[in-house]
Amino acid sequence: MLLAITLRDAFAFAGWAPFMREWQILFNRRYNVGIWIIGWLQCAQQIAKIAGAELAARTSGGTDRRGARLAAVTTLGGVMLGVAGLLAARPNAALAAIVVMQVCIGAMGPIAMSWINEEIRAGDRATLLSFNSTGGRLGGVVGLLSGGYMADRVGIAAQWKMSGLICLCAAESRTRHYARLRHVRPDLQT
Repeated sequence: MLLAITLRDAFAFAGWAPFMREWQILFNRRYNVGIWIIGWLQCAQQIAKIAGAELAARTSGGTDRRGARLAAVTTLGGVMLGVAGLLAARPNAALAAIVVMQVCIGAMGPIAMSWINEEIRAGDRATLLSFNSTGGRLGGVVGLLSGGYMADRVGIAAQWKMSGLICLCAAESRTRHYARLRHVRPDLQT
């Protein structure tokens, strides 16, 4: 189970990481008003993440729904990243998709941490978090290198579409993982 969680999250980070380094370039080019705009856009994204974390905390669906909620926010975030790629020529529309994506990213952390705290024994928790962190960083490195190469070849917007697909694959993997966990752990069924 530890390896499956780590690999799945590494795959997700491979999808998100290139966006985190590319959005400034795209929006600076599209708005063409000066680099100062990036600070305001970063603020909007951070506020969206805070809102996502707060929504996750205030709308807990119980332990039996965490896996589905995590898969749902990963799916919506991946879709919004792809939509931002489709709308990259229209910066205001792309920004709206990115704000929704950042709400989803903000919600992922609290949902995942609550799942880990509830489902992983205390003695195994530190190991899982360590492996998960390392796997995420490795996925981010692979995503940055491959995403950067792709952005150079076909453009940032096309790369965002590909990253959105990668995130959708990670979401599908989360859905299967939690369904399998419910099958193996009858005490999680309600």
